[in-house]
Parts: sequence; C-alpha cells; structure tokens
Amino acid sequence: MIKILLNRGYALQYDEQIISYGIKYVLQVIKTLVIAIAIGSVTQKIMNTGIYVYFFIKLRKKCGGYHAPTQEICCTLFGIFLFITILGDGIFLDVHKIIIIVSAFVVYLKLSYEVPCGTIQNPIPNGVKVIMAKELKHYCQIGIFLLGGVSILNIDMGYFAACGVIVCGVLFGIGKQRENEKRYNK
Repeated sequence: MIKILLNRGYALQYDEQIISYGIKYVLQVIKTLVIAIAIGSVTQKIMNTGIYVYFFIKLRKKCGGYHAPTQEICCTLFGIFLFITILGDGIFLDVHKIIIIVSAFVVYLKLSYEVPCGTIQNPIPNGVKVIMAKELKHYCQIGIFLLGGVSILNIDMGYFAACGVIVCGVLFGIGKQRENEKRYNK
C-alpha cells in the first residue's frame, strides 16, 4: 500500500516511515480490540470488557509506561489482565469491588502529579514531557469523574473500569522504575 502511494506521488519517500508506523499502530489497536471482543463474547461480558478497554487505552496513551518487547507478548499480557479481571468479577463481593474502585481513584490521583514515562524503544524528550504531563493531569481529573459516574451507574462496570486504570498504573510504575534504573546505571 505504501509503495502504491509512493508510485502515484501521493506520498514522499520521507513519509514512508510515518505511514508504516501509522499502519502498525492501527493493526496493534485492531489486535487488542479483537482479543477484547473475543474474551468478552466468550465470557458474556462484552459491555464490561468494552469499558475496561476504553479506560485502559485512554489512560495508557497518556501515561506511557512499560511496553513488552514484542507485539505478541503485549497482546498476551493484555488478554491475561482482562481475563483475570473477568474472573475477579465472578469471585469478588461488592465490598471488594468498591475497594478496587477506591484504589483506582488513588491511581488517578497519583498519576495526575506524575510525568509520563517513555520506553527504551521510544524515549520522550523533556520538552514534550512537560506538555504530556499537563495532558495527563487533565485526563486524570476527567477520568476521576468518569470512573465515579460509571461506578454509580453499575458497580460491575465501575469494577471493570477500575481494573483498567489499575493495570495502567502498574505498567506506569514498572516503566518509571526501568527509566530510573537506566538513568542511574549510566
């Protein structure tokens, strides 16, 4: 597809890397959605799975954090976290779910005062980090209200949203730790 755009003059050679990155990104998102839809369909929790994916992807895009070395490992980890969340929905009592939701509020508050972290593959320049930190704080403030609204409507939906937020917080923490180790080991 990229070669066709280049041959017809719609894209320059310089744009080839940008276009190929965009295509890879879209394919990654599609893989993630297919996994989520499959797991949600099999477990008959498609609505709750959608809420998990929404909160996970929106926050993940803003905060950064640990990224698996390959796409296969990333998709596998995403599937495992989602499956554990669905298993917890059947095991946990409402009291446990409320504790998880409160924990997600704490994660949002903590992340609202953090600077997003890059990865070894994609470090974030300091000037961009300042802008991203403001966006992360703004999103976390909105996320707190969204999580509260979803939790008031239905505790199960709030639980799924909270699990998506907590997984992002864990991945952010791992990414921050690796970023600090890299900085101090120089």
